[in-house]
Amino acid sequence: MYNCNYEYSPNYIPPNNFVFNPLLAEKKKAKKIGNAIGITLSVLIVSSSILGIIAGAVLDKMGEVAGNTSLFVNDGNILYVLSAFISVLIMTIPFIVCVKLLKMNVGSTISTARVKMGVLVPIVLIGFGFNAIGNFLNNIFAYTLSGLGIAPSMPDIEYGSGFTGFAIAMLCIAVFPALVEEFAFRGVILGILKKHFNSKVAIIVSAIIFGLVHGNLVQIPFAFLMGLVFGFIAVYTKSIWPSVIAHFLNNGVSVILDFTATNSTPMIQNVIWCTYGLVCCTLALIGLIMINKRNENIFKFDSDKTDTVSTVQRVRWLITSPFMVVFGVLIGLEIVASQLLY
Repeated sequence: MYNCNYEYSPNYIPPNNFVFNPLLAEKKKAKKIGNAIGITLSVLIVSSSILGIIAGAVLDKMGEVAGNTSLFVNDGNILYVLSAFISVLIMTIPFIVCVKLLKMNVGSTISTARVKMGVLVPIVLIGFGFNAIGNFLNNIFAYTLSGLGIAPSMPDIEYGSGFTGFAIAMLCIAVFPALVEEFAFRGVILGILKKHFNSKVAIIVSAIIFGLVHGNLVQIPFAFLMGLVFGFIAVYTKSIWPSVIAHFLNNGVSVILDFTATNSTPMIQNVIWCTYGLVCCTLALIGLIMINKRNENIFKFDSDKTDTVSTVQRVRWLITSPFMVVFGVLIGLEIVASQLLY
């Protein structure tokens, strides 16, 4: 029986009758990576649900004590703060453990190189600008599903009122998600995949995972598209910080526009969002022109990490690893629950 674990143990000395099987070695490596990522994502989904249920029960109890069971459960400020707290927990600790499971170093896995201003500005413009394009394509997807009799739905939390509500929304929707989601998906997941696959495959797989983690048909397509953009930005700049900035701007401007349009007429709202879309597309085009002047091969990616096995085969091993399958089942259940409950 072949023993192909030697590459994970530098001190391992193979026996005299050892025959190296490169196909089996690549399969074991892909499965190991898939299981580590799958465990992490499954823990994220399960812990999110459990913590959400616990938080809801606590808020109900607090409401009972105050004489109004819905007092805290319907408070947008409290719900956003709790949601942000849970997100910080589940998108940091499990992902750090994931790196450790693969016997890798967090610092070397996550790219945090310093980015020159001449690259940072246009690349952030691209990331911000594609937000409107992603929304447009996402709307087409939603309309298509609606035409098939499937109305995409998701949990919805109303914003709190006044400056306090706006500040909490900015922190919980723009600041915290930009930091923890980029750490988890463009940092850890993309970083792990880049060490074993070419950059193009790493970006696509990490974007699919990023989309699925959102767990509902409203957000999945948009998150996947933005995952591709943020992944490209992280790979191109060799740093997660530009994608953090772009992510923050995308979410932050959306919060600002939501608050601005809240008390506006439908016509004014349409004007605001159309203007926003036009500005975003213009900024994305400017960013692409600027970055293309610096480097004509911005979409040229590195080659495969191995010539032993095809990329398609290694990706197949990755996504069919037991815990990646478990993650897929959990996401499927979450999407169904989202459609039925909201």
